Amino acid sequence: MLNLLNTVKGHLDQGGLFDGWSVVFYRWYDDDTAADAPPTVLIRPDGGGTADQYGQRPDVVIAAMGAVNDPVTPGDLMQAVKLYLLEHFSTDQIINFEILGDVAGPMMSANGRPVYQLNVRCWTENL
Repeated sequence: MLNLLNTVKGHLDQGGLFDGWSVVFYRWYDDDTAADAPPTVLIRPDGGGTADQYGQRPDVVIAAMGAVNDPVTPGDLMQAVKLYLLEHFSTDQIINFEILGDVAGPMMSANGRPVYQLNVRCWTENL
């Protein structure tokens, strides 16, 4: 699964989308959620998706946690991620990125950090 998550990150890195953002996999860490932590992107599997004889279609969550009391920046980032995936919908290893709904958020952390997220299905044959 980490290969898939790294492929998703690498694809979005090509678009320069995560410049200035810390990126973590699987879960938030305490240091990532502290009030004074830098803006952080989380890429993790969501446990959903499908598979058959033609390939796998695992679902991935991409979430952005912005700075305290800044609900605009992470929302803008997630909209940019969505548009980038719609325009650049495949890689060498992912056949298609299927957007599953719109950007959700903001959801506020206990210390006032806004979180937005986007769910994406990754069509692949070998990850």
